[in-house]
Amino acid sequence: SQGLGSGELRWMSAKKPGSELAMLQGRLWHRCGGARPASTLCRTRCTATLVTDPEDNRLALYSMKSVRRFKEYERQRRHLLAEYPDYNVAVHSSRKVVEKLVDHWQASSDDVVIHSMLASSSLYDQISHFVHRPGVPVLVAEKEMVDEVVGLRHRRENAVFALVSFPRRADPDTLTPPILVLDNVSSSENLGAILRTAAGLGVFSILATPLSFNSVNSRAARASAGNLYKCRYACTADLRHHLTKWRDAGLSIYAADETGDICLDEAAAAGRAGGSWVLVVGAERGGVSGAALDVATTVRIPQMSGDTLNVGHAAAIVLYTLRCTGPEYANRG
Repeated sequence: SQGLGSGELRWMSAKKPGSELAMLQGRLWHRCGGARPASTLCRTRCTATLVTDPEDNRLALYSMKSVRRFKEYERQRRHLLAEYPDYNVAVHSSRKVVEKLVDHWQASSDDVVIHSMLASSSLYDQISHFVHRPGVPVLVAEKEMVDEVVGLRHRRENAVFALVSFPRRADPDTLTPPILVLDNVSSSENLGAILRTAAGLGVFSILATPLSFNSVNSRAARASAGNLYKCRYACTADLRHHLTKWRDAGLSIYAADETGDICLDEAAAAGRAGGSWVLVVGAERGGVSGAALDVATTVRIPQMSGDTLNVGHAAAIVLYTLRCTGPEYANRG
C-alpha cells in the first residue's frame, strides 16, 4: 500500500476473493456507483486506505509496548512532538471515545490534531459516517490484523483507534474559574474518572503538573467516556506560583485532604456567599504537595467510618459540593 493523496482511496488486493476485505471492497464499490475502476474508488468522498501488512510504517504508532517496533515508533513520535510541541501524542480507542473525539475536533480543531485513524473492516461500515473527515487518513484492516498491530484483542465494536496530538498546553493565565488542579495524580483511570465528573459539573479549566498532564492518555479518555475532550488544559511545574497568583486575585483555593483545616460543608457555605474557587486534588500516594498546601485551605470530607476515599471518589464529592451550591444551581434537578 502506498501513501494516499487528498481524498483518494487506494486498495491493496484482498488475500482471497471471499475474504472480509474483498466483501468490504465490494460494498464500497456499490456505495460509490460501481462504474469506476478501483483506482478511482471514492476519490471524492473518502480518505481510506486498505492495509494488509502489519509492518506498514503508518501503523507503527498504534502498537503497544509488547509488539512495538521501537526504533520506528520513537522516530515517528519524536517527529510529531517536534511538529506539535504544545501537545501530547497518544492513540485513543473505542467507538464511543473516537466518536466524541471527532465531534470535539469539528467544534474546536485547535485543541486536538487527528493524524490518522485505524479501524477494522468489520466495523468500517458502521463508523464511516463519522471517521471520514477532510485531511484525516483512515487505515482499514481485517480485525485479526488490527489486533496483531495493536497487540491486544479488542471487541469487534471497539476496534477503532485515532492517533492524536492531545491535550494542548494552554497558558495557565487563560484558565477561568472554577479551576481543577491535578497535583501529580498519575493513574490514568483516576484522571479519567475525575475529568468525567468535572466536565459533567461544568468545571472545564484544568491545571496539571507535568506528571498528571502526561497521564491524560488513551486510558484516561476511555475512563472519562470521552468527556475529557470538553476540558481546557494548562501545565505547570510551579503550582505555588499560580495558586498564589489566583489567591491574590481573590479566588478561594481549596485542597482536598483527609486532615483538612475545615469541613467540606464550611467551604460550601462560604461558596454560597460568592466568589470563585480553585480545587487541588493530590496524588494517590502522598496526597497534595507541600507547594499547594502552603497556599490552599485544606478541606476534609466527613466520614462515618472506613479508610480514606480514593482520589476519584473524593474529587467527585468535593467538586459536586463546591460546584452545586451556587444560586445558579438552586433550581436544577
